[in-house]
Amino acid sequence: MSEPVIKNEKDFLAALSKPDSAAKVAQNEKLRKTGIKLVMVVGGAALGLTVATIPFCIPAVRKVCVPYVPATPVQINNILQCLKTHARPNGKVLDLGSGDGRVCFACAKDGYKATGVELNSVLWMWSNFRKYTRGFRSNTTFKRRNLFKEDLGKYDAVTIFGAPTLMQALEPKVTKECTEATKFVVCRYPFLKWAPNYTYGNGIDCVWVYHKPFKPNQSLPAMYLDLVEFADHPLHPSNRPELDSGHVKNVTESVEQSRDTITSSQLDEQISNRTELRKNRRSQLG
Repeated sequence: MSEPVIKNEKDFLAALSKPDSAAKVAQNEKLRKTGIKLVMVVGGAALGLTVATIPFCIPAVRKVCVPYVPATPVQINNILQCLKTHARPNGKVLDLGSGDGRVCFACAKDGYKATGVELNSVLWMWSNFRKYTRGFRSNTTFKRRNLFKEDLGKYDAVTIFGAPTLMQALEPKVTKECTEATKFVVCRYPFLKWAPNYTYGNGIDCVWVYHKPFKPNQSLPAMYLDLVEFADHPLHPSNRPELDSGHVKNVTESVEQSRDTITSSQLDEQISNRTELRKNRRSQLG
């Protein structure tokens, strides 16, 4: 049915007072329902996305912050080389902060009994889903719990992708629970307190292996000079005036290749320059 032609004001007022046709009412109702559905879909998607990202944002407010950063194939390969060389064949491997489970799956594929500990509920559920779909049901286990509550002494090897605050907090637990047979494989950030027994790889893919008896570290990795949270650590140069060798190990190179040293005055100058740079950046941001 065609709409009436409006020629003057009288026709316009008549058109306004005339009720809508049944077809027009049905069309408006259909548009209204479509709009409601669209709002519900968009709102539900936004709510679901918010809920899914909460577990990834929570680490930022914890005292020990461990963000989720997936392991690279090179890092995983270095870990497997460490286990093949130093760990018991077909032994039990624990991955602290297992994320999406890729390290556990790689270890299981090489014959190890792998256990992952992950606090992020989304990553924990995803790891379990992949465990069944990829055929690793019998030799992988994923626990949703705080890594500080897991007994390290039950495993032949422990792997971890560390963070600066985490490695310092883990030192007492590792000292207490790890046996002499336990190999502790560390990626990204080494322990400050101990020197590694073995080193594999270079740069960001570098992997350090520790075991009892731990070797005291007499030098500070260069990367830690920029971390102010370690200013009170006993190994920080500002708290170790008795270390006059001034030896700084560059973690981007293997232990065999890292032989360069600097004087104590040069080290103090580097620290002073970095401190001044931080102050300048804060003043610019402020």
